[in-house]
Amino acid sequence: QIGLAFTDGRAPVQVTRGDGDYNLLDVSAEGTKIIYFSYEDVSDISGVNIKTGEEFETATTKNYENWSEVSPDGKLILFQEKKGKHLNKTSVIVKPFGGGSPVFEVEGYNPRWLPDSRRISFVRRSESEPKYDLFL
Repeated sequence: QIGLAFTDGRAPVQVTRGDGDYNLLDVSAEGTKIIYFSYEDVSDISGVNIKTGEEFETATTKNYENWSEVSPDGKLILFQEKKGKHLNKTSVIVKPFGGGSPVFEVEGYNPRWLPDSRRISFVRRSESEPKYDLFL
């Protein structure tokens, strides 16, 4: 967070809010404006209905959702959600396309649909050996 401190002894004031990682870049010459950037390790998956132009959210959590793929039958969406700082802390999630609760969630990454729209493949690091396992 970025705070404003005063030389006359007043209490400091917090000027940024939220969960971001805020970094001060500069202060205007007259001292009335600050410039900063924020970084949040998150992303969301949204879509738009081509017929109506209406946008909809599919995956919007505080985590980083990526590598999405719509099922071959168009009913479900598959994506990977990173829940920590490392790649091995990810979940594979299947949800109805257009929103709704997950219908399937498992630890893994690099998910892909199989052509039948009923099965997926994903990779997980082996717990007992230094290798990766492919799951269906």
